[in-house]
Amino acid sequence: MTLVRAKIDMQIPRKRKGFTSQHEKGIQRFLDAVSAAFLRHVNLNVSAPA
Repeated sequence: MTLVRAKIDMQIPRKRKGFTSQHEKGIQRFLDAVSAAFLRHVNLNVSAPA
């Protein structure tokens, strides 16, 4: 069974000839949201069993 902890639904502007800055900003916002959700839901302080 899969447990959904976060759903990230964002629009990313298309790449256009000569105007890629909006696309890159959209990609950066998406990656920031993914990393924030990951850090919010995953406990990195737990050590793995030996």
